[in-house]
Amino acid sequence: MEKYRINIYQLIMEIVRVAAKTIKNHSPLWPLVVITVTGLSMGGFSIVRIGLTHPEVAFDRKKETRPWERIKPGTVVKFFDPLDRKSGKCKDEGIKRPDYKA
Repeated sequence: MEKYRINIYQLIMEIVRVAAKTIKNHSPLWPLVVITVTGLSMGGFSIVRIGLTHPEVAFDRKKETRPWERIKPGTVVKFFDPLDRKSGKCKDEGIKRPDYKA
């Protein structure tokens, strides 16, 4: 039983080695791999960006129960802003929010 024990690092390296050998021998798979890796990396970047920059995301619910209140009026947090508030072309003075009292 002990002679078949393998650690996870060796297993992952074996899988990567076999996948690299397969991709090297079958050149039509190269575009598929490039597109898949690009899509996965863009998706991961998007998730990290949203988690770090958007006020709707709160990782600590007990410490920060209302994360949207830390946004100052006039701050643009959208990925795409059709009103173009950053350049000052819009007359909007910011987001109107109700004042909640706990």
